[in-house]
Amino acid sequence: MIFTDICFISRNVLELATFYCEILNVDGDLNGVHSYIEGPGLNIAIYDQEAAERDGMDFSDAGRGYAYIGFNVEDVDKEFERLKLMNVRILSQPQVWPWGAKSFRFLDPDGNKIVFRSLPQ
Repeated sequence: MIFTDICFISRNVLELATFYCEILNVDGDLNGVHSYIEGPGLNIAIYDQEAAERDGMDFSDAGRGYAYIGFNVEDVDKEFERLKLMNVRILSQPQVWPWGAKSFRFLDPDGNKIVFRSLPQ
């Protein structure tokens, strides 16, 4: 078994896909119904909610929102400053944790939680 991607269901596929392309500095196969982004170590699919529901998917019990999508980055402070300039909704300042990682949290346009972290070297 191979983990291939995470799929976000969105009401605005192009906005969300463009956001991930920008924060990850990658290109993607973007369209308004289904977009696919090959990121560093994780691929992201984004599927239109109305199309997904027409295809029989049920989101009435869609989880609790207690998950983060995490990315390791070279320099958390540099990424923090870059995302601030992009007017990304930032939830926390960069912080060093007891296990040595330094990270900050932010939201994508749909409100999904993301963490950028640098690991101790």
